[in-house]
Amino acid sequence: MLQIRFDTDADDVTAADLLFDDEREELDGPPEPAETPQARAARLRRDAARRSREHRERARLAADTDAALVDAMLRVSRIAREAAAREGRPSLDTPFSLGSVAKLAFVRLRKKGIPAESAKASILARLKEGGASH
Repeated sequence: MLQIRFDTDADDVTAADLLFDDEREELDGPPEPAETPQARAARLRRDAARRSREHRERARLAADTDAALVDAMLRVSRIAREAAAREGRPSLDTPFSLGSVAKLAFVRLRKKGIPAESAKASILARLKEGGASH
């Protein structure tokens, strides 16, 4: 290790002011061993498996959300048509709210065991982006 004394004037620096320490510096512990090729290959396989698993989970959530939304739209549409028929109105273009569809889809996703926050985010993404969330 090279040490320079700064307590002298810059013009007065001599070779005696430069101290060389050949002693090895103490580290906080032994150096970490380099990753072996086998350990690296195993780590890369684990990372690839994790990414694949996460992709399948995202795709499964998107498919479950799409199915829940379609089911909810059909159910709300049927309920609206039946209400229109009872009231004597034409039931061809019965309006219904997207909020009611989202609520029914949310209930279906929760019954499948999907956490509430994931279900909400997935429904919003599927409705907002037109199905391009995965």
